[in-house]
Amino acid sequence: MNKKLLALLSVLFLCFLTVAFQYVEVLKLELVKAYDASKPVNGHDWSEMQCTEGLCVTDDNKVGIGTSTPGSKLDVSGAISASGNINSSGNITAVGDVCGGGACLSQIASYVGSQPLVMNVHNQAACTTAGGTVVPSDVSFPMCKFSASSCPTESTSNGTGLWTQYKSYEAYGPTTCYIGSPGGCYGDSGATPCTTGSTEFLNNPPSPPTCTYCAGSSRPCGDYGCCVCYSSTCTATRTAIGCY
Repeated sequence: MNKKLLALLSVLFLCFLTVAFQYVEVLKLELVKAYDASKPVNGHDWSEMQCTEGLCVTDDNKVGIGTSTPGSKLDVSGAISASGNINSSGNITAVGDVCGGGACLSQIASYVGSQPLVMNVHNQAACTTAGGTVVPSDVSFPMCKFSASSCPTESTSNGTGLWTQYKSYEAYGPTTCYIGSPGGCYGDSGATPCTTGSTEFLNNPPSPPTCTYCAGSSRPCGDYGCCVCYSSTCTATRTAIGCY
């Protein structure tokens, strides 16, 4: 074999190696892309990604233990045991009891509910049972706040008597008054409703806000003459009251 032919074959072989190397690199990149698009993430293995009831990681980053359809960031179907603290910036919802530090939430709730309100007629559990809210008072014991104009009239469980207003704790809310007078000045200037202001929930709050409205009207000057409006005072109604 002469030198020219040998040189030509050498060049062709180098060209073949270069093309083959480039093809392998391209193929390797495509395989890496395909693998990255389908491989499990965050350290999970393939069996976990199948979303069985044992452990499930969904596409929207929800984790289920004991369930294949987690509805929260972490959804556990079954009992949870922890030897350390449980910290959460959101809500923790449990069907069963939650215990820790030697006490369960049910025990704490029972203890809190048994604590008396002011005057020791009802306890805190009776307040919530009657539809009220336990709120601070001017003494060490709380009172029960009802979103109503008066205290409940019936006695409830966990109590020994009727509900009674505690001191003068109350609040007044906006109230709208208007009474039209058929055949009078309905719709005329002055024959309009009014809405009162409101007060905060306090002991001895300011007097209930009032406003003036047209309670009736007439046309003493003829059907289309002057209009007389009989003014009346609208007083805000009580919207909250403190009871014991």
